[in-house]
Amino acid sequence: AIRVIHVWDWEWKHRNQHTKSFLLSAIRKNQVKIGARKCEFIWSDSEQDKKQVRKFLDRYHLQQGVNCVYVIKIIYEGEMIGCATFGKHHRKSEGWVLSRFCTKFNHTVQGGLAKLSKLAYSKLKEPIVSWADYRLSDGNGYEKAGWEKDKLLRPDYFYHLGGRKMISKQSRQKKKIGTPKEMTEYEHAKQDGLERVWDCGKIRFIYKR
Repeated sequence: AIRVIHVWDWEWKHRNQHTKSFLLSAIRKNQVKIGARKCEFIWSDSEQDKKQVRKFLDRYHLQQGVNCVYVIKIIYEGEMIGCATFGKHHRKSEGWVLSRFCTKFNHTVQGGLAKLSKLAYSKLKEPIVSWADYRLSDGNGYEKAGWEKDKLLRPDYFYHLGGRKMISKQSRQKKKIGTPKEMTEYEHAKQDGLERVWDCGKIRFIYKR
């Protein structure tokens, strides 16, 4: 089988080390491999821990950090080597969302996703959803960790500014930015110097017991 990975040009230019790290992990070439049983998984909602995790994600995650309600810190020999974040989706019907899962460059926590998913479910007491970006992942890691494949979502779009910054379509909703009635969302985006880009679709996964 051939796996195709689609990397945006601005990721290669502005997040080069992160992109290379992701590719090494995707082809299973990380040099440091640590079993989840050797790690401590810490569930937290403290602002201090969320700030620490945000910095970790900004440093190591290809798509950087996000706002969240809860975090899990993965600790090995006193050092945080990975983390995950959980929050509510902007569409409340989606429930709890695993929004980020990340390890240090060149590190793999074997069984880490399975262990943190089980911990999160024990705390939240509700199903958790997440999405595998089809341009980067086939979702195999989710399935191995006990997640169920729910559905394949069709390609969707976002905006970007001069190849430097990704801007969600939700943030460009007409009511949020005061788009004139005679203009479409897309026309307003073009006027603001934004370009519309389409992704490769996503795979929606659910974790429940």
